Amino acid sequence: MSENIQETIVELINQASLYGKDSVRVQHLRHVQELILRKDPSLLDNFLEEVLGFQTDKSPEVRKTIISFIEEACQHDPEVIVKVIDSLRLLLYDDNVLVQKRLIVSMITIYRLTLKWLSKSRLVDENVRSMWESMVNMKIHIIAMLDSDNDGLRTVAIKFIEMLALVLSRRTSDSIIPTSNEQDFSLNLLQDDHRILRRNKLEQEGKDVMEKLLEFTLSQHLSSVNLIAAMGAIANIARQRPDYMSRVVQTFEALQVNLPPTLVDSQVSSVRKIIKLKLLSLLKHPASFDFQPQITTLLTDLGATQAEVLKHLPKVPAESKRKITLSNSEINTKKPKMTIDDTSIFDKDDSNSSISGKGISTSGTHGSTMSSTSTSPSSPYPQHQTAIDITAADLVGKLSIGNVVDLVLVSMFLLPEKMPASFQATYTPIAAAGTPAQIEHLARLLGAQLTAAGYGKGYELMKSQQQAKPKIDDDIDEGKPIASIAGIGRDDLFPSSSADVEGKPMLPSTSGNELSDMPSTSAGITTMSTIPSVQQKKMKPFKLADAIKPIEYDEMQRMSTDSFYRILHAEDVCETAGVGHVRKKTMTSLVCLSERSFRDIYEDYIFADVRKRHDLAFAWLYQEFVYANGYLSILDPNKRKDFTKYDDTLCRLLEYLQEKPDQRDGLFSRLLTNAPLITDNALLVLKRYCQDEARSYLGMNTLRDLIFRRINMREKFLDILLDFTHNENLPVRNNAIRIAKSLHEKEEFKQSIERHALKFLKHLTAGQPPEALFADDKKVSTTSPETSHASPILSSELLIALHQIPSEECELKTTMNATTLCLNERSIYTHDVLAIVIQQLVDISPIPVLFMRTVLQALSFYPKMVGFVMNILQRLITKQAWKQARIWEGFIKCCQKTRPHSFPLLLQLPPPQLKHVFQTAPELREGLMRHLHSMSIGQRSLIPSSILTVIEDNSENVAPEIRIQTVPIPSLTSHEQ
Repeated sequence: MSENIQETIVELINQASLYGKDSVRVQHLRHVQELILRKDPSLLDNFLEEVLGFQTDKSPEVRKTIISFIEEACQHDPEVIVKVIDSLRLLLYDDNVLVQKRLIVSMITIYRLTLKWLSKSRLVDENVRSMWESMVNMKIHIIAMLDSDNDGLRTVAIKFIEMLALVLSRRTSDSIIPTSNEQDFSLNLLQDDHRILRRNKLEQEGKDVMEKLLEFTLSQHLSSVNLIAAMGAIANIARQRPDYMSRVVQTFEALQVNLPPTLVDSQVSSVRKIIKLKLLSLLKHPASFDFQPQITTLLTDLGATQAEVLKHLPKVPAESKRKITLSNSEINTKKPKMTIDDTSIFDKDDSNSSISGKGISTSGTHGSTMSSTSTSPSSPYPQHQTAIDITAADLVGKLSIGNVVDLVLVSMFLLPEKMPASFQATYTPIAAAGTPAQIEHLARLLGAQLTAAGYGKGYELMKSQQQAKPKIDDDIDEGKPIASIAGIGRDDLFPSSSADVEGKPMLPSTSGNELSDMPSTSAGITTMSTIPSVQQKKMKPFKLADAIKPIEYDEMQRMSTDSFYRILHAEDVCETAGVGHVRKKTMTSLVCLSERSFRDIYEDYIFADVRKRHDLAFAWLYQEFVYANGYLSILDPNKRKDFTKYDDTLCRLLEYLQEKPDQRDGLFSRLLTNAPLITDNALLVLKRYCQDEARSYLGMNTLRDLIFRRINMREKFLDILLDFTHNENLPVRNNAIRIAKSLHEKEEFKQSIERHALKFLKHLTAGQPPEALFADDKKVSTTSPETSHASPILSSELLIALHQIPSEECELKTTMNATTLCLNERSIYTHDVLAIVIQQLVDISPIPVLFMRTVLQALSFYPKMVGFVMNILQRLITKQAWKQARIWEGFIKCCQKTRPHSFPLLLQLPPPQLKHVFQTAPELREGLMRHLHSMSIGQRSLIPSSILTVIEDNSENVAPEIRIQTVPIPSLTSHEQ
């Protein structure tokens, strides 16, 4: 039986290794998982490595299946975790978000299993220690994903942190554990003397992650999905770990009045319903007894009926009832004075509604909750109170009827004309208005909002404690003013102490003498100095320009270039998703509309694998034709048609394909025959192609195809072919005659060919050969009257003068065409002449912008000049060529073209410039490292350590600032590179 299963597993793994539909491969791997882990688990060790080999598969679905296999394998045998930890770490850093999410979900189970296994295992070796270190690093990475830009990653990170808070804490007698989690790990199961796990340290980590989760829940940038997940997590933690009940209730209390502003109306309504459900579930918990006043008040605000609240109240044991009865009886013996004082506040007329100490007891605030608040002799504030508690306690005594009426009247000026739909949908009538419990709740709501806005006594006190903890007691006792210090963390506003289980701690009210000094009015608005008036702040209209920071031009250029590179390298992803045509359209549109930089990048990308990417070249050409004709709605319909860019693109593509050593793919011919328009410059390229002996055959066939297909240009193409029939080059002439004879058999070409043949036959009877049979240079020499004396300018001087023409006097493109014409005359501009020209140009300051273009062309025509070019590059380093952007760009391209000769030169560059070279041409780093390894130890010792650091450091760094040339210079053509 086992042998049959092994054979089946081997066959399934082999089939899954073959490329096919992802769904079929996933099905095979799931079958393998079932056979190994459910049929014969003894085979796990035999096939674990083979299955893990799929962790680097191209398909995300396959990688997700491997994660499922690892999770189930760890559940079956926890010792497998040591073997698969590296695979888990690799998959955690996967590029696919779905794979990352699936791994984090699995890590919830695997981390819990790891703790349980380690707590029982007494044998700890280096492998186990290494595994635990990796597990800790993965945990830290997942927690950091709370700040991810992806909503899905944040949601699964919340679930992972929920698991951490549960396993890194202790169960209590009041813990309500779901049946499915009864066997889960908790710190109760961990012994104090464990060799790896330290209980105190783990418990502190649990508190820290819980605090981070509570802070995250109160963030103002959350989406509704993340907020709902966070609320569910903290409510579940409070049910299973009642020690956190106080903090969770406080968080819901603050959240209810400070929902994220990013939520729309429907999301606000949904979130409020979730808060209500979570509070009802907490109300059922036996440990919520001390927090019932807060929870019930919140539920009332959220629209819960009295019947719903009573239905969810927990059953109190008899012992607890007896304690409550005794406690209430003790309070009632002290309550008459408080009751009289409290009611006297609300019995006052508006004329006497100013805040005074007449009816306020100095022993405490409203309600029985003050009896649980203990104060230290050196401070009037309980040590465990939060900023909200202190501010709320400070406000309770000030919320008299007069002050509340004044606040309402002031705020009415800011009310909109029409009631917002969101308010109408979420508003619930205030229950038991004016009662001490409702006043206390209102004070806490105001305290939460004031604290969030950075106001209130509690906020300032916490800031002062954070700034000067040793002196805070003395400051309060001596009545010194508390300094207003900006910056207070949410940890200070909501401390993590869970020791307060006596209900809502309140601050003792201020004495009557203190309150009597506050200003009041009998008929007007009461000024409350302790609560900054929110109504005094005008609402500014939102402006996008005020909310964003302007980006520098260089930074915008870098960001746009990086974005274009990402689109280029997304070929596999787009093809898999079926949007390859969208990618192609996007790239060609960007190239046609953008500056020269995108064109150069796109061209290099196509030429890197022109056989595979020739369709991109055709799409680019057609897009340029569309833009040149003005067919797009985004273009100005009145703009004159301009085929300059189209002509430049077509010629660059043709020139590159012309220089290709292997012409068997016929791309040169295909591009010409499929081009929407053939320009005059393209015809010149075709003529040069036909005049090349090695390519004459293909060139003439291309010319024949154009004659057949391009009827509107047939006469022009036919004339070019017939001119080649009397070319001085024999192979070219023979190929042209061959094509002409084949065309003569067609009726539509017979007359034109015969007319041309008769014309040249008549030349045989002439006394002298006709001028048409002579080359252009001979014609000039015999007819020009200027040939009787020496030329007024040397060829080298002409080329130097062309380089020095200012761009203001002549367009740069015209100058480039002129220099190209000169360089194509190889009989004149020989190796020696070009050396003289380059030597003189490099001494000019500043260096002409076309200098490096000429150097690269010279190197292309005469490869043996590489030694001379290295000397020129050496001169450029001494002249700090990186200060001229175009010269520096050409310098880097020249180094690429002349490697490995350029490697010693690169070692002479300053570190910032060398770093920029590696960012522009990453392949130079690899070659330079190989060059270093080939050097002797003595040679390497002469290289500065800063240069070695740059070479060996493969991290991405910001390129040094390079001054951009003011003249927009087109980059080098393809054949020059």
